[in-house]
Amino acid sequence: LCVAEKPSIAKSVANTLGGDRVSIRPSRNKFIKNYDFNFDFPQWGWCDVTFTSVAGHITQIDFPKNCSWGSCLPNKLFEADIITYTSKSATDIANNIGNEARNSDILMIWTDCDREGEYIGYEIVQAANKTNPRMTVDSAFRAHFSFLERSHISHAARNPTKLDKKAIAAVQTRTELDLR
Repeated sequence: LCVAEKPSIAKSVANTLGGDRVSIRPSRNKFIKNYDFNFDFPQWGWCDVTFTSVAGHITQIDFPKNCSWGSCLPNKLFEADIITYTSKSATDIANNIGNEARNSDILMIWTDCDREGEYIGYEIVQAANKTNPRMTVDSAFRAHFSFLERSHISHAARNPTKLDKKAIAAVQTRTELDLR
């Protein structure tokens, strides 16, 4: 299972890796498609690949209803619990990832090569993990690419890395501080 940060990236990369042998399936979100094809990864051999996407972040954070701005003393917000939830607009997208992850052995993240991209990759892993507990931050792979040119895409597919846990933690911290 490969997941890009944007639908246009999923389409472009799937067509590059799959050539003219890509089949397309819809998801419940009208903008998100599932692209199926075969690809020969050096580390895994020939694989049945499904390439899909998110549309940016799929989760948000907030305070519990009993402790939010205006409903408790402001100093309580510095110690209040924080809840993470899937945004309403991303529910179908998260469910699509979960459905596709259910029968997948490998998860490869194709998000932008910045801290936000790492964190969106983490959100993708969390959505996949709900239906496939083998998919974790430690087991997921990360494609690094800067251009949608064939050689860059091929190199990214053949040389995956791991998600950067420090970048994920940095975005989590910044997001929490912004909320508080």
